[in-house]
Amino acid sequence: MATEIQFELNSESLSIRDVYEKFGHRLPVIIQVRQGHYGDIDIDTYSTGHTMRIHSYSKQRRVVANDTHGRHLSIPVDYPVTAKIKKKDGREESLRKIVEKNILPIRIELCKPPDGYSLHIGKAIQGIGVFGVLNLTNIYDETYLLANSINEGHLDEAVLSVPIYLQTVKVSVVSGIKGQPRSAFTAFQRKMNKVANGIMYQLTGGNSDIAVYSPDIISSSAENVYDYIEPNHFIKYRATNQKRKDSATMSCVNELRDRIEQKQTQSTYAQLHAVGDGQEYSNLTPQQDDVAPPPVPARTYRSSALYPFEPNNKGGLINDRGRDAVKSSQTTSLQRSDHVKGLGIQELADNLETLKLSKYARCFKDAQVDGDLLLELNEESLKSDFNMKHYEAAKLMKFARTGHVPQ
Repeated sequence: MATEIQFELNSESLSIRDVYEKFGHRLPVIIQVRQGHYGDIDIDTYSTGHTMRIHSYSKQRRVVANDTHGRHLSIPVDYPVTAKIKKKDGREESLRKIVEKNILPIRIELCKPPDGYSLHIGKAIQGIGVFGVLNLTNIYDETYLLANSINEGHLDEAVLSVPIYLQTVKVSVVSGIKGQPRSAFTAFQRKMNKVANGIMYQLTGGNSDIAVYSPDIISSSAENVYDYIEPNHFIKYRATNQKRKDSATMSCVNELRDRIEQKQTQSTYAQLHAVGDGQEYSNLTPQQDDVAPPPVPARTYRSSALYPFEPNNKGGLINDRGRDAVKSSQTTSLQRSDHVKGLGIQELADNLETLKLSKYARCFKDAQVDGDLLLELNEESLKSDFNMKHYEAAKLMKFARTGHVPQ
């Protein structure tokens, strides 16, 4: 059996956005994940040690929307479910046609999907009526790096769409092969380039799911550009009986994922009745970049290339390392005697950072939540008022009541 190549890495740690901004005009580049992330969907999931060749990038057109329940959404304009304009008795049309023919904002309703398909929220299956009326407000372009996994010295032909909004994934540029001269790495790069020349890269593709954003992140975002904002979770359009494909995932990650998805399902039911913060989106226009993607061979597109982590032609898994669980820093400095009773607003915010919940600190400060007030809340109120995921609310209340810090 072939073994993995040991690569030499640059010392600089980069985010996915850093890779785009630094190398977008001089691709391809080979990178390796140094800090992985297990996301809500496959394109948000990358394991430590995963090596990829970045060939180009895509711009996916998406529309910003608010639903009846006040949730902040973004939907690909090529969403597979048709829609109707609310104030008209018109025919069903694609979302793309609606946004191209009408001036936004506009109110629509999504139509019933074909038999055998439904919306998946965590492990729950929902009907299309879960949204109610959608108010479409703006359009924007979301950026993805187009990549191929490198396994045992071979470039896999399945194309990965890597969103540049990912903040927790950290990578380094591959600069050579350990124990080999520079000429060996140059020959390896040529080999990768030759394989890539026969692969079709779709420059307008991306995430096919509906993204749901946390209201506090939207309101606190200075730029309000969705390329910078990581979604809270996703509402997936799938075959009713389809389950998420897994690679050789570690058992602890399987258990964590199942626990999170089960709790996220319960959280979603509560969110359906939550009222949004009324925050309006600022105008978003499609980004015009000076960077032009590298030329792409004209070849019939294979739809299977959109889905990462598929089995390769040897029967193995593209990501054969499995999706590593990224461990949070183990911190023991929190005071456990009185827990949060008596903590001031800033002190509570500092504890949120230690609990890896810092994204809610601004929202807590704006609401003037201190330790004593937190003890008056519960998990359901945290989910409805602050749009926390179920496991986040459980973690915070566990700490508030007992001082427990995950180790």
